[in-house]
Amino acid sequence: MFSIYAHEIGEEGLEHEEELSSEDLAVIAENDVVYKPLGGWLKVKLSRVDDYIRVNGTIEAQVEATCVSCLDTFKVEQKLPLELFLSPGEDIDEASADEEEILVEDEKSGIDHYNPEEPIEIGRMAIELLCIALPMHPRCKEDCKGLCQECGANLNHETCNCRHIADPRWHALANIKLDNK
Repeated sequence: MFSIYAHEIGEEGLEHEEELSSEDLAVIAENDVVYKPLGGWLKVKLSRVDDYIRVNGTIEAQVEATCVSCLDTFKVEQKLPLELFLSPGEDIDEASADEEEILVEDEKSGIDHYNPEEPIEIGRMAIELLCIALPMHPRCKEDCKGLCQECGANLNHETCNCRHIADPRWHALANIKLDNK
């Protein structure tokens, strides 16, 4: 996965393209049972002004998702534009109390920090943004009918003969008459 030291980025900038394997994207499935990464592509252009680094590009990924309503699997293609601004400095966790206020302001403005002595993990940053962009509750289609609560049949593929009895606590609402004006 793509990482680079800040001093390796010249005045003319740097372009990088990389195919992402399912292993590179494994972080997507780490804490989530509804996504299985299949592969993707990272394209970035890095430019540098003094110690500041700008990253522009896209990350594309194809994942297999499990519908939260019917449990069918389906493919999701996600393409996400990247625009990152990096400033040399510390993470908020490692900052002193005086520096913390400045870093919080930078965080609000979308500026991330990097340690000039360590490689900048552009690939990891892009994949984290991709994880955030994926739907939390993926559905195979907008009008997914889900599963029958009685027999478990996938109502998108078959009908069932189960009697769906409404919760008796809601019966009082059936007698309410609304005045349609």
